[in-house]
Amino acid sequence: MRTLAHSYPICVAPYLVDSGPGNANLGTKVFYIWGTTCFMCIIFAYFCIPETKGLSLEQVDLLYQNVAPLHSVSYRKRLLAEGTELKEAGSAPAFTKDEDMASSEKV
Repeated sequence: MRTLAHSYPICVAPYLVDSGPGNANLGTKVFYIWGTTCFMCIIFAYFCIPETKGLSLEQVDLLYQNVAPLHSVSYRKRLLAEGTELKEAGSAPAFTKDEDMASSEKV
């Protein structure tokens, strides 16, 4: 026999909406739970996830290392304007679109 704990993700809505013993009897008020959850997800995404559209992986790495999500918009604009790539001591050189990786290898 399956318990509620095993089928929680699938069967939570009927227990919240339906009336009767063992049910929450929320009816249409269940919207407040789902709506609040969606609103909190929007707030989380706005304040905690920086915009990475149009950035290379190296630029995304710089973005995550150097700036808080609230200030990521201005830092992203600066990265795009400068074309900044991640260059650390001892790491492989960063290649641009115009450079050929094979031509820079030493034989």
